[in-house]
Amino acid sequence: MFYPGDGSWSRIGSFMAATEYASTNFELYRLNFDRSAVEKWTGSGTTWTKVGGPAIALYATSERLFATNSDGILYRYLGSGMDWTPASGPDR
Repeated sequence: MFYPGDGSWSRIGSFMAATEYASTNFELYRLNFDRSAVEKWTGSGTTWTKVGGPAIALYATSERLFATNSDGILYRYLGSGMDWTPASGPDR
């Protein structure tokens, strides 16, 4: 659910849609229910856009989104499309 500040709540997802959520100051992301994709909320209704493939966990700072996947490497989302870059070596 999303609270727009007007006294009401709006649905942004469906049952079993996500394993976890992470947010920056300006964006909301989720790891879908089977961990096969990282998705970004479009800001409208229940619409999400895929921005990454499989992941184990999501992490966020005020400005950036990070994810680890099965190779143990931490990746940083570059903010557009499906562009990610390694931010660490394996298991660091």
